[in-house]
Amino acid sequence: MIVVYEISNGISTSRATLRVDTADDFKNPPVVFDSFGRADDSDRVAVDVLGGAYDPDGTVADLKVAEVYAAEGAATVNGSTIKVTRGADPIVVPFRVEDADGAAATASLYVPPTGTGIPYVKPGAEIMIDEGARPRASSRTTSSIRPEERCG
Repeated sequence: MIVVYEISNGISTSRATLRVDTADDFKNPPVVFDSFGRADDSDRVAVDVLGGAYDPDGTVADLKVAEVYAAEGAATVNGSTIKVTRGADPIVVPFRVEDADGAAATASLYVPPTGTGIPYVKPGAEIMIDEGARPRASSRTTSSIRPEERCG
């Protein structure tokens, strides 16, 4: 492939060409992004980890979760969804995705802890901080009671 480019300093310009030779039979790996479990999920999070993933030289339909690097029994895979049991501490679960050519990429699933009472931002809330002011949370924007702990 030949790329023609031009550089200018506002007074004069210079034009040049660049030749790009690619390696024969190179298999591009899929592109996979980190995923995040939601704090308002139940005692397990279920996340479609292939949401937004793509394969530069193939189709999304050919992508598969090939391996999950979690303690035995801690995670299950059903298609593109990884389910992980939440615990008292946050969990990071790395996983590997492969395409039809066998090229692979890794990413991580971040799983929030359960029942810790740590404040979190309510869905749809905005936190605004004036310049020079100290941040403060209010009950309108944050909660220390997780949705699964609410009564009624």
